[in-house]
Amino acid sequence: MAVIIGVDGGNSKTLAAAVDENGRLLARAREGGSNYQGIGRDAAAGVLARVVARVLEEAGAEAEVAVYGLAGADRDKDFAVFREIITPIGRAKKTVLVNDTLLALRAGTADGVGVALIGGAGSNCIGMNRQGVIRKAWGLGPLTGDRGNASALALDAIVAAMKGADGRGPQTALEAKFKAALGLGALEDIIEHEFYDCPRTFNPGALAPLVFEAANEGDGEAVRVLREHGRAAAEAALAVLRGLGFPPGDEVPVVLGGSVYQKGANSTLVDTLRGEVAKEFPRVRFVILKEPPILGALLRGYDELKIDAGPELVVRLSKALCD
Repeated sequence: MAVIIGVDGGNSKTLAAAVDENGRLLARAREGGSNYQGIGRDAAAGVLARVVARVLEEAGAEAEVAVYGLAGADRDKDFAVFREIITPIGRAKKTVLVNDTLLALRAGTADGVGVALIGGAGSNCIGMNRQGVIRKAWGLGPLTGDRGNASALALDAIVAAMKGADGRGPQTALEAKFKAALGLGALEDIIEHEFYDCPRTFNPGALAPLVFEAANEGDGEAVRVLREHGRAAAEAALAVLRGLGFPPGDEVPVVLGGSVYQKGANSTLVDTLRGEVAKEFPRVRFVILKEPPILGALLRGYDELKIDAGPELVVRLSKALCD
């Protein structure tokens, strides 16, 4: 019975699972983040080696294929580093390495063809066409103009609140919300959280839910920020759709994953994204990802082994992974 290993390596956590060819979950393990760009090569290698060893030990078998979907696998240089990291791990007859955004795409589609937009701690946009060609936009942080993620969204909202406070822009409910959240007497004191010796780590992304909350209350600046990020997400999605040569009349799935898309309490950002993309690709089908991305790694493993993972297997395996 063939055994498949899937690894979803993120910035904050790394998940691994082992399944058999019938979709039976044999083992799973969890460790901290495995992006070498943040923790270094040796630490990333240790995390990945441990999760794979644990699932194989529990599964009690060697693997036919191991699929690694890793955050930080963006440039050719990154793939070279990760290959050096995972090659000594071995333990599988075949090893596949992809960017972790492709896991979301495979988990949210029937065959991994389409586009995936991720908006969580960071942003990424990756697609694959029926010829297996992969195209990417975003993914390298502010230098590639990444938006649609929690940190970028919150930082733009902070700027809007600062402009409202000093008269450069309209007043906004965001000012009061940010002050209350951070325990500030004046919004300008937010700089202490970023630049000074503040006892609390400043995570601007944690303020993102307040932007959606303010938009629900009708705050104009919060709505504007969400629209701007929706337009930026559409820009990335359109670049990938065009680059992969999808005909405008095709019903291409666009999978949306990450907290901004999955948990955002106001629809302005997603509605703007839909509207902008529909101007050029009117039949694009948007899918809010419900399945765990690790499922995408396992399904990619079935693809590699030419095993048909039908709907019943997918449902059963998704449920097992979420339990």
